[in-house]
This record gives sequence, C-alpha cells and structure tokens, in this order.
Amino acid sequence: MKIYRKIISLAMALTIAATLSAHVFADTYYVIDGYRYKLSNNDQVILSGSEDSANPNLVVPGKVGIRDVSVVGLFAFSSDENITSVSFEEADNLVTISAYAFSNCRNLSTVKLNSSIQNIGIGAFAGCWSLSEIDLETTKVKTINNSAFANCSSLEEVVIPKTATKIDVFAFENCTSLSKITIGSQVTEIADTAFDNDTSLTIYCYPNTRAHLYAVEKNIPYVLLDGIKLGDVDKNSYVDIRDVTEIQKHLAELGEPLDELALYAADVNGDGEVDITDATAIQLFLAELDFTYPIGEYIS
Repeated sequence: MKIYRKIISLAMALTIAATLSAHVFADTYYVIDGYRYKLSNNDQVILSGSEDSANPNLVVPGKVGIRDVSVVGLFAFSSDENITSVSFEEADNLVTISAYAFSNCRNLSTVKLNSSIQNIGIGAFAGCWSLSEIDLETTKVKTINNSAFANCSSLEEVVIPKTATKIDVFAFENCTSLSKITIGSQVTEIADTAFDNDTSLTIYCYPNTRAHLYAVEKNIPYVLLDGIKLGDVDKNSYVDIRDVTEIQKHLAELGEPLDELALYAADVNGDGEVDITDATAIQLFLAELDFTYPIGEYIS
C-alpha cells in the first residue's frame, strides 16, 4: 500500500528521505510546494504529479533540495485536463519523461522541452488534443516511441531531433493537423504505421534518405531540403513534360520567373544559361533517346 505524506518543511523532507530505506523510497511520496515526488532505489528524484489544480501552467522544477529532478514518472499527469502548458526549461538535468506521463491532457497546448531530455516514453503525450506547439528538436531523444504523440490532432509542425534514429509504430498516428514534419538523414527506421491517418502531412527530408524513400513508398507528399533532380524545373520531384513547359515559359517571359533552385535544375547542360537546348535535352530524356546529361539524378 502506498503511503502519502505532506511535508511542510523541505529540510524535514530531505532528512527523512536520507534515513528511509531504499524499499520505502519506492512507495513513499512527498508533497513539496504542491508537487508530488518519490525517490527511486538509485536515489533519482521522480516527479509524480501535482496537487495544485489551480495553476494550469506547469513548470517542472529542476531540483528538490540538493537533488536533481531526473524523471517525470509513469502516468504522472495523465488525464489532467487543467494543464494548458508545461515548461521543462528549469529542469536542466531531467532525462526521462516516462510512459503516458501527460497522456490525455486534453487542454495542454504548449510544451517547452530542453536539451537534457533523452527519453520520451510510450504514449507520453498521446491524446493531447490541444497540443499545437512542442520544440522536440531541442532534445537528445534517440527514438520517437510508440504512440508518443498519437491523437495530437492540433499538432501542426514537428522537427525530429538530430539525435533520433527511429520513429516507432503509431508515433504520430491521427495527428490530422500535422502538415509539416522535418526528418534528418540520421533517421534510419520509420515504422509503417508511424504517420497513420495524418491526412495533411508533408515530409521535409533530404534526397535518398530513409524519410525520402518512406514518403515515396507511402505516397506522402514531400519536399527535399537539399538538392534537386536535374531537369526537375517545377520541383515536384519528377522530370516530365511540365518541366519542358516551364523552361519554354521562362524563355518567353511568361508567368512567374524561375527561382534560383529552379534555374539550377533547368540548366541541364551546365553551361550557366537556360535556353532551348536544355528543353530539348529533357525531351530526349523523356523519349528515352540518347542524351549526355544525368537528367533525373539528384544534384546538390
């Protein structure tokens, strides 16, 4: 049976904590300044919840006395519909946000993370319907875990951290407002169901990376961040007759002028000018006739 104690004096709490056995640590909670804590067997301070239902803006503390808060516990704030924002900016030694820690916090709209965070558990923010802003790229997370952000239907944009190599099953499932996710070349694993039912999604990625191939496999719109296919003047990731038309319009000074990247792709023969010979070269490529230039291959 769990024991709950309110300790008015922080000094008293630390004195008691120093004398209790490791076994008792695991089952004893302390309430300090409105937050519930417990100590694990290895003396980690685990934030386990809050007793202050009046404050919707949760600021995760950095320390309890001399000890760092290193973990937000399992189900710590799950289904707390009072919370509208969470900041981890003071908790600069916090490493783990445990499974389901903020799941179903349906009014949580803003989360500020920090660079100490290495683990975001299964379903940690699942069901946070109002979550529209989270700076995930500031963390050192290696895996975007199973259902970590599932059913975050207000989430619009995400940047996967540079430390991450895997996006797990259902990680962003039913994020129906998610329109832009940026995935770096270091990501080598993306589960088939990672973006299930993300109907607005465009993947921003680098050429020939796992994210690029995944977008092609799943028929998800994508934007290449670096490099373009030679001849892909309209930048839709394909070389076709529309690219010839774009060059012809450019030469006739019709429509919007081509931007720098489009001009780079249009200069098929690499002579520094865009002219009718470039359009002809693309036509030869489309007709599968002999041509000299690497049309359809990525250039940087």
